[in-house]
Amino acid sequence: TQRQFPLTAPTALRAALYVNELLLRLLPERDPHPELFDRYVDLLTGWARTGAPSVDTLACSLRRYEVAVLDDLGYGLVFDETIDGDPVLPGGNYQVDPEQGVVPVRRGLDWPVVGGEAHHVP
Repeated sequence: TQRQFPLTAPTALRAALYVNELLLRLLPERDPHPELFDRYVDLLTGWARTGAPSVDTLACSLRRYEVAVLDDLGYGLVFDETIDGDPVLPGGNYQVDPEQGVVPVRRGLDWPVVGGEAHHVP
């Protein structure tokens, strides 16, 4: 079935092209990923329904989709516990070390601080 997603905002069009490129480069040809495809359709449908999604909305939904792609390929990211195995608590503040994972806020790390409740967002 052919579907259409009328995206008119330039930022939404660029985001959609990025998602397409991501899938073309990361997924093996003719290897079905039905759940990922359903999320892809939902992503584009949501952007089309919004008309002109904000840059923040696009960025947030893109990060979620990227995480879903990594998870589907077997490279899931762990956001519910720290690198020490401690649970990420809703009231805590954490940073994500790109080489290690989630760490409690530490001095000297130049990464954004994220509240523990952020890992509960689907």
